[in-house]
Amino acid sequence: MDVLSQELEHYLIAYGKNENLVSKKMKNYTEHLLHLQNYKDEMFMADVYGLYGHTRKSIDQLAFENHTSPENIASAIEFLLRRLSVTPEWQMMRSVINHK
Repeated sequence: MDVLSQELEHYLIAYGKNENLVSKKMKNYTEHLLHLQNYKDEMFMADVYGLYGHTRKSIDQLAFENHTSPENIASAIEFLLRRLSVTPEWQMMRSVINHK
């Protein structure tokens, strides 16, 4: 996984674990970022990272629910992270996060 995707993943993990660590402004930015995806991918990411009040699910659990292998789920996560990490929206969010 590339550096941009890793940074986004670390942010989403932290946000999913404790959304109180993130300001209201950043919550809105995060929601906007995730809305760039189609609904199915957005809800998949919510399940992966425990966003929007979803319970965080393991790769094995997601693989079972989606009738695929854990490797395919990991690849899908990496693909979606990469697609979001190169957007101007994430680049702007990164600059806000790095200036704190």
